[in-house]
Amino acid sequence: MCRKTAGFFADLTVAENLATGLRPPDPDSPLPPWDCKRILELFPALAPLSHQRGGAISGGEAQMLSIARCLLGQPRLLLLDEPAEGLAPMIVQDMIDAIKLMSAAGLTLLLSEQMLPVARACAPRALLLGGGRVQAAGATGALLADRALTERWLGV
Repeated sequence: MCRKTAGFFADLTVAENLATGLRPPDPDSPLPPWDCKRILELFPALAPLSHQRGGAISGGEAQMLSIARCLLGQPRLLLLDEPAEGLAPMIVQDMIDAIKLMSAAGLTLLLSEQMLPVARACAPRALLLGGGRVQAAGATGALLADRALTERWLGV
């Protein structure tokens, strides 16, 4: 019996987890298919961990593995809920770089993020939610430059 943790199986190795996520590419998709080689180019930190159990890897590595498994399912849209939460600053930059590469590859990303530097670095457009409603929408830089808006809704 395998225990599932954060989008992967803790009792399986990293390589086994990647294999469980692999789906054949959709021939009608305009996106290039994801395979293990491409995943390891996106997340090189996973390569030396192929024989490690998923439950024994760090938080940043676990976040990468979870996203990698999703990508191997050949999505056209990927929802990332606070992908940098709890990560070391060096790993946060790696995650930002990976998000930019996924976007550049044509993948549509919906990012839910409270860390302003991550949102600013990754998202060209933003929606500011407050009280369960959209309070503002537009170019991320313009929204974050609006001092009254950020003070009211973001407390910064």
